[in-house]
Amino acid sequence: MEVFLQAMGFAPTRPAEEKEKYWMVQENTRFYELQRRSLLDLWDYTRRTKDREGLSVVRKAVLDFNATVPFGNMKITSDNIKASLTGRIRERKMIEAGVLNGKRGLPIQRDVEKAFPVPDVEEEVLR
Repeated sequence: MEVFLQAMGFAPTRPAEEKEKYWMVQENTRFYELQRRSLLDLWDYTRRTKDREGLSVVRKAVLDFNATVPFGNMKITSDNIKASLTGRIRERKMIEAGVLNGKRGLPIQRDVEKAFPVPDVEEEVLR
């Protein structure tokens, strides 16, 4: 019956509710993940710039976030902060070494670099 109603242009209740539930879960998850990621970005920035005052503000914001986040697995723990900082340090080192997208992306990067050859500076000067 529901298939028939859908074919007629109606939105049956059950499929509509399932879609609504799906999008609600997606939106809420993205909302908390974005806040979480932003706080970890700020924590990293204040640590790199040695901004003690800023770090205390971020620390307070993390505590506020943890108090309001609805599920324990979304809270920011000290282990999450350590892992985030370690990953960011590793990522910066790889970028400085010329690896733009991590080790997995290295074959793609090499292929793209072949399409955009860098001219030899000495040859350019001698011409």
